[in-house]
Amino acid sequence: MAKRCEGIPMLSFVIFLCISASITALSWRSLARPRSHGFWRFFAFELLAGLILLNAPVWFARPLSLVQLASWVIWGCFHRSGNRRIPVAARRWEAIADSGQCY
Repeated sequence: MAKRCEGIPMLSFVIFLCISASITALSWRSLARPRSHGFWRFFAFELLAGLILLNAPVWFARPLSLVQLASWVIWGCFHRSGNRRIPVAARRWEAIADSGQCY
């Protein structure tokens, strides 16, 4: 098992640097304004990229285990439901936010 994971940490680090550079390039203007939502979104995407890269080697280690099959079934149920399960209050809030009334 140790031989299988030898190069993964370095590869993950290089991938993280590439993703981080891309996110930084896309968020460059918002990083200068800490009060904008883009400033905090930058950190959210950085953390998500880190979590995905840390967990990716383990996700498919045992693809047919009971826990993995259950997670795919649950993911499929929520993914298939689409936008129908969003509560009415959330849809109203999106309409208000899109109209610009909340500013």
